Amino acid sequence: KWYIYTGSCGGTIVDSTANSTYVVTPTGPSTTYFIRGEGNCVIPGSCGNVTVNVLPAITGSVTNTICNNGSVVVNGTTYNAGNPSGTEVFTNVGPNNCDSTVTINLNVLPALTGTITQTICFGDSIVVNGTTYNTTVSGATEVFTNVGPNGCDSTVTINLTVSPAIDITTTVNGNTITANQTGASYNWIDCNGMNYTGATAQNFTATVTGNYAVEITVGNCVDTSACENVTVVGVDENSAKNNIKLFPNPNNGVFNIITSEQINVTIYNVLGANVFTKALKSGNHTLSLETQPKGMYFVNIQQDGSVVTHKMIVK
Repeated sequence: KWYIYTGSCGGTIVDSTANSTYVVTPTGPSTTYFIRGEGNCVIPGSCGNVTVNVLPAITGSVTNTICNNGSVVVNGTTYNAGNPSGTEVFTNVGPNNCDSTVTINLNVLPALTGTITQTICFGDSIVVNGTTYNTTVSGATEVFTNVGPNGCDSTVTINLTVSPAIDITTTVNGNTITANQTGASYNWIDCNGMNYTGATAQNFTATVTGNYAVEITVGNCVDTSACENVTVVGVDENSAKNNIKLFPNPNNGVFNIITSEQINVTIYNVLGANVFTKALKSGNHTLSLETQPKGMYFVNIQQDGSVVTHKMIVK
């Protein structure tokens, strides 16, 4: 048999074999093995030796920093945020055709995200990353490229709500204009001078012939109606045509109306607010505005489809 030793022949025995080849496992960078033939009935042969030099391991590492949506291919394997680490063996690439082992530990940057949640008025729009949005959307995304650390992309989610359109139509009845939009705030405008009249009710009664519009506010949205022409028909306080009398004028808030026919009386203050409404039959009627502040009032009298207006002063 062949006997394999370290140190010297007859030293520390490693193993014995009857084969002509033997595979050793070196314990250091350089190990010398001593070999000779031995047997129970034979004289040991001459001592030979073999020195095995172990080449150092060939290793490497990949520690790249990548974006959350980036990747690195190592030895045909793709590494990314879902697979950031591992080991790859490159065969027969080193001296003496040794293998090389590469360890992969990627530093994956967190995803860059943002959200735009906004409500805009009907007809308005917003521009995000060059894209115009003017309708209600939920979960739309825009990618801003190369804006983050290491040139990473940023993804922005857009949640946009468009408020319903404001109804800017109006209805004209005599010298009264009504905004058809309900549940809003109103500012009536004299179109001739583009000044606010001070009236803020849904209905506006004009006391002077002219063109009027209404600015309507719903939430944070504002729109304006078209101008409407209103003609105010005035009459003398003693109207022979309608046989109506209003007296005294000025008064202290108590006054009389005498009529020979049924009429509808509506009284407005200078802001256009309705402060009194009543249907009167023929006869003499005593009316009161004593709970109202002193000032000018407009008494609208409707009779047989026509409207006449009296200016009245309460002192």
